[in-house]
Amino acid sequence: MCFKLFCCCHDNAGANRMTGDNVNAATTDAEANSSLPSPVTAQPIFSGYYKLFAKECLDEHNRYRALHGVPLVTMNVNLSAYAMEWARVLAESNSVLIYRNEAIYGENLYVAREHNVDAQTVVKTWYDEISYYNFDRPEKVHGVDQFTQLIWKSTREIGVGIEKRGQNTWIVVNYGPKGNIPGQFEMNVPSPIK
Repeated sequence: MCFKLFCCCHDNAGANRMTGDNVNAATTDAEANSSLPSPVTAQPIFSGYYKLFAKECLDEHNRYRALHGVPLVTMNVNLSAYAMEWARVLAESNSVLIYRNEAIYGENLYVAREHNVDAQTVVKTWYDEISYYNFDRPEKVHGVDQFTQLIWKSTREIGVGIEKRGQNTWIVVNYGPKGNIPGQFEMNVPSPIK
């Protein structure tokens, strides 16, 4: 049985990216000189399971973003460490619905009351909120924050955190720059391409 959580959106992005099969990819000079602050300074070491889940999560984000004609996102190593830190906090407190207090990055949360959860299921759950979004009246609406953050046009990077404790799994995805900004829905949440 799975329980999805609602989005709490925060802002900014770091400089290190993970892309494609190489989740621990090095930064380019342009990325290293990014004017956006990095959320953490320590580079995490990602396990095989994490790499697979993070790659699938990135691929699923980009698959859904392509349906709306918005730019694809890249994986940010520092943003992933930031997301991983919060996933661990949630797991340690056995929490279902706690969001970070600071408004720095966009954030989608998911908790599964099962040990094995796949990224396709998680991202699809967030995307399925599309059925409650009115593209004729683009605005912030309760219950669709995860969908709108997922396809938010000006978001360029994501970070993925996952933590397992017992039979439960917590997933945190942070987004930079954040989405769900009032007054910016029309230009950032386009309807699917026909």
